[in-house]
Amino acid sequence: MYKIYINQKPLILISDKQVEIFKDKEEILLARYPGKAKFLLNYIDMLEKGNKNMQVVLYDHDIDKLYRDLKTIAPPVKAAGGIVFNENNELLAIFRKGYWDLPKGHIHRNEKKKDAAIREVMEETGVKDLEI
Repeated sequence: MYKIYINQKPLILISDKQVEIFKDKEEILLARYPGKAKFLLNYIDMLEKGNKNMQVVLYDHDIDKLYRDLKTIAPPVKAAGGIVFNENNELLAIFRKGYWDLPKGHIHRNEKKKDAAIREVMEETGVKDLEI
């Protein structure tokens, strides 16, 4: 199983042996992958425009091919961020696009993951003097 988030909504890729788990569930669009990467754009568009509880589950007998096809039209993005606690052990979260989230963002070219995590948390929260 692969779970990819698009605008905070999951696109779940499963083998056809796992279909029963997702049948008859509310807010889930369950569909067989038609085998052509261009069709994946329709499902991505649904998640981008659909309600916040929507989930799309696609299944195929060759889940790895399905995942490879998805990566051809929507390459993975490397990101970093952090879970931040203060001296009182309180968690810092940000409210973004209608959801509570952790600070994170894209890793720049040649940037180390730790450096990107610190930079993103500082940019999104204004907190300084962070330690990993």
